[in-house]
Amino acid sequence: MSPHPSTRWQPDLERCRRRLAELLAGEGASCPEVGATALLLRGLAGVDRATWASTSGITEVEVVRMEAGEWSGLDAGEPQ
Repeated sequence: MSPHPSTRWQPDLERCRRRLAELLAGEGASCPEVGATALLLRGLAGVDRATWASTSGITEVEVVRMEAGEWSGLDAGEPQ
């Protein structure tokens, strides 16, 4: 018996990231590439924002801002 076709399908992660960045840019995000990457990485990890924040060493507010493309994570101190 051969495996189900869906087990062979692999998503194009770079295409997904680019599309997310386009959507965030269209919404006026100041850091759409960062937001898209953050969303993709958390999605691949399969965790909620609180877990991702704890694992990443940032606050949940920073995760929300980063995923919205509004904070690059490079700013000193709290996101504004």
